[in-house]
Amino acid sequence: MVICGFVLAIVFFLLWPHEPSPFIAPTMLAATALIYAAARYIGSQSLRRVAYILLAMGLSFGWAQTRTYNEATQTGEAVFGRMQVSGMVEWHEAQARGSRWDIRLQDAQGRFFMVRLYGKQADLVRAQPGCGITLTADIQPLPRPILIGGYDPRRDAWFAGRRGQGFMRSIDAVDCTQNLALRHYLARGRLALACYYRAHMSPQTGPVAAALVTGVRAAIDKSVRDAFRHSGLAHMLAISGLHMALFAGSVYALLRLLAALSPRLVLGRDVRKPCAIISLSAATGYLFLSGAGVATQRAYIMLAIFFLAILLDRPAITMRNVLWAALLVLLWQPHAVLQAGFQMSFSAVMALVAVYEAWRQRDMLHLRWERLSLAQQFWRRIWRYGSALFLTSLIAGSVTGFIAIVRF
Repeated sequence: MVICGFVLAIVFFLLWPHEPSPFIAPTMLAATALIYAAARYIGSQSLRRVAYILLAMGLSFGWAQTRTYNEATQTGEAVFGRMQVSGMVEWHEAQARGSRWDIRLQDAQGRFFMVRLYGKQADLVRAQPGCGITLTADIQPLPRPILIGGYDPRRDAWFAGRRGQGFMRSIDAVDCTQNLALRHYLARGRLALACYYRAHMSPQTGPVAAALVTGVRAAIDKSVRDAFRHSGLAHMLAISGLHMALFAGSVYALLRLLAALSPRLVLGRDVRKPCAIISLSAATGYLFLSGAGVATQRAYIMLAIFFLAILLDRPAITMRNVLWAALLVLLWQPHAVLQAGFQMSFSAVMALVAVYEAWRQRDMLHLRWERLSLAQQFWRRIWRYGSALFLTSLIAGSVTGFIAIVRF
């Protein structure tokens, strides 16, 4: 209930029709102190729980308001129109008929902000991430929702520090002599690896492979993208929980399998913890290699919680761990609570964990497993595996489908 109160307060803040008063959070905390004092005086446990929930709501409301205020005051504002600007290339990638650039600019007050520009593919060879660039561009405001009351792309772009978009008319000067930051080395490595996949594979499979490994998916042909969309597999092209779980889970399973080849090692040592540490390190590398998108960050935090539970000798897949992962994500990005990806991923995981926890409590097959014949054990394994796949797909599809109907 405390974590639910934390989430609800962030939702209230983000859906507030205007900027709320800065005295709301202090008022909630003061009311918390009064309720807690009353609960201790009369010895009411229920009133004490109310105080805990109100405390979480006051802290989360103040935290979301503080993060939003910092974003508004520390990030610059773009000037729109055709002009010559100077900034730094943070990212660029090829598209089917052009290129996409993320340029970091600076306003008159010295505050940095991002703009997304679209240009020609021939411009990609002139600059790399980390290079200073001077260009002439038409900068426009961020797009409004396509439908009234529909998805507003300006919210996520605003919290990402992006203040405008437009088109590149010409690149006037490029300076690649300055020292590179770590993010620029990672960006160049991702682009080089994506180019390697596209150069050594077919025109259809190369961009898809690059998207699954590095997250660089803008070069995927429109026909291939439409085929994924029509088959219901478009989500496969965006690195998220599925990719992170398959990668880190495969590393963990492979290490456990290799360790099982040595009976002395398995019987004498707890091999789960070293395997969890190595798998978490591999997942960290995959996080940076894939670009550390919002969905990938959420998946990594959830995965880190599960591996940490293994290191602390706690059950890994529990509802409590899912809620802790949601709490950490909202501490990092409070605005993520209104994103469809956050709602779909956490609702699906919570539904799956709730169902399988109830199933595990009522499953008594292990008590009579030894009395089954080898043929019965074989067919029972096949049945349980197939039914688990069907049930997982049904639960996750039902929950996310409902959210998709509401959101889209």
